[in-house]
Amino acid sequence: MPDKKTRGISNLPVAIPDVPDAPTVSASNVGTARAYNNGAATVTITSPTGGLPSSYSITTSPSTVTTTATSSPVTISGLSSATSYTVTVTPSNVSATGASTTSSSFTATTVPQAPTIGTPTVATGQSYTGNANVSVPFTAGATGGSAVTGYTVTSSSGGTATGSSSPISISDAVGTACTYTVTAINANGTSTSSSASAATTPSSVPQAPTIGTATAGIQSATITYTAGDTGGSAVTTYTATSSPGSFTGTGASPITVSGLTAGTSYTFTVKATNANGTSANSSASNSISAGSPRFIYWMRDSGSTNSNLDKFNADSETISLAAKSMDSVRLSGCGVSNSPTAGYVMSGTPTGGTYDAVTSTGKFSFTTETTSTLNNTALTRINGAAGISNDGTAGYQAGGEYGSAQSTVRKLLYSNDTGATIAASLPSTTYNTSGMANKGTAGYVTNGGGISTINKVTFSNDSISTLATGMGYSSYGTSAHANSGTAGYGMSGFINPGTSTTIRKVLFSNDTVSSLGSSMQYARYHGNSNAVKSLAGFTTGGNNKIIEKLNFSTETTSSTASSVDASNAQAQFMTSMSNQGTI
Repeated sequence: MPDKKTRGISNLPVAIPDVPDAPTVSASNVGTARAYNNGAATVTITSPTGGLPSSYSITTSPSTVTTTATSSPVTISGLSSATSYTVTVTPSNVSATGASTTSSSFTATTVPQAPTIGTPTVATGQSYTGNANVSVPFTAGATGGSAVTGYTVTSSSGGTATGSSSPISISDAVGTACTYTVTAINANGTSTSSSASAATTPSSVPQAPTIGTATAGIQSATITYTAGDTGGSAVTTYTATSSPGSFTGTGASPITVSGLTAGTSYTFTVKATNANGTSANSSASNSISAGSPRFIYWMRDSGSTNSNLDKFNADSETISLAAKSMDSVRLSGCGVSNSPTAGYVMSGTPTGGTYDAVTSTGKFSFTTETTSTLNNTALTRINGAAGISNDGTAGYQAGGEYGSAQSTVRKLLYSNDTGATIAASLPSTTYNTSGMANKGTAGYVTNGGGISTINKVTFSNDSISTLATGMGYSSYGTSAHANSGTAGYGMSGFINPGTSTTIRKVLFSNDTVSSLGSSMQYARYHGNSNAVKSLAGFTTGGNNKIIEKLNFSTETTSSTASSVDASNAQAQFMTSMSNQGTI
């Protein structure tokens, strides 16, 4: 019977476990989705048959991770990427620590290391599409122990592009600055992104301009266009090119292309250039025919004994000697022009100081600058007559003198070079007068022989009337020219006791007459004037050899740098013809 003091205390034996035997251990790489240099392994432990362990101490080699576990399997992390490891497991229980077991080796793998970004570049010469390719370079990082299968470039605009090596090309909208990052991919996943690149603006050649309208000029053309997109880089030049000939001009719209051949048809394209290169051509423009130069031909003055012609380029305001002379000396003749075909000088004095005018009409071809003589007796020997021309139809010789002042008006038909005297005549005799014409409508005979009236010859029926308002002064030896379709201008001649610089304007729309605000640069007596429509009127002679210009757009006068090759300082009694060109 137990003693009272030991009642309730078991005397049964307590079991003490044996020291654990060595376990069976295997370790395998996790890899998937593991961050670079934070690899992981799964450790599987099979307990020994002898000596049941209560816990396990787990240590990796190289010595990176040490941990404990009470069950299997166990995941260990913090392993270096691409590093070979073994795992040693040591069991223990209350009795003692058992023998260790070391696993076979394995390699820890992870996602790749983030690449190092480079500096993006934009290749020149890229065609315009609205987008441009940007080349993004980078330096690859470590693989993470598993081969890299590709790289992805991501734009701050949201776009992406992939590639197997550096550099990778990515397309972005032109003109907008973007930054770029790169990631690497292997079997375990995607690396973190590189740092962002420097901001880069994608750009290409410009968009092709939109063609506008080509307008013919004198051996030139002006071309309008609408600029397209710059391609993300400022346009430095716009170039218009002709076809045929490949003549070019540059500048903002409109562009002028010069050097064209008169009478040749051309079309034009426009292209834009920036730092990346040159755009595609625009579509072709409308076709134009380049105009021919506009010339005024002056016969020599009263002191001349030759029939040379001064050839004045109204566009460049330069003067030269015509290739051919007139058929004969025709001083103070009556000049009319059928532009752009030929000019005519009716009658005129054969030598200085005589008033015995010739009976023939000299014809001067503007295209070949050759001369011929029309022996048309209907156009009688007359000096100082007014010449007015209805281009394409007929020229008129009004007034003048042969022994005495005349009032007859003679007409030269351009179609067959024949002449006749029209039924109507001037209201009074006049000489040393001048004429101006509004093509297709009427011609005007101004002043002469001391009268101030302005007589109007209506081309449709060859009738003659007198304007309500005259020149405002009586004179003779005047000169006149016209901006056909708009107005005519009369320059004062001799007004006793001297000459005048006044300019009177006849407005063709209502036949009203007024004084121009501007005056002639020089007082001219027996000067001679001719004009190029829409450009200017030019006057020379009459006491001064300098060629003076009346700008039709501003109605202001100036002196050109050219002078006629007159025989004396007076330069009087000259005759002229004008080739208006083909504009």
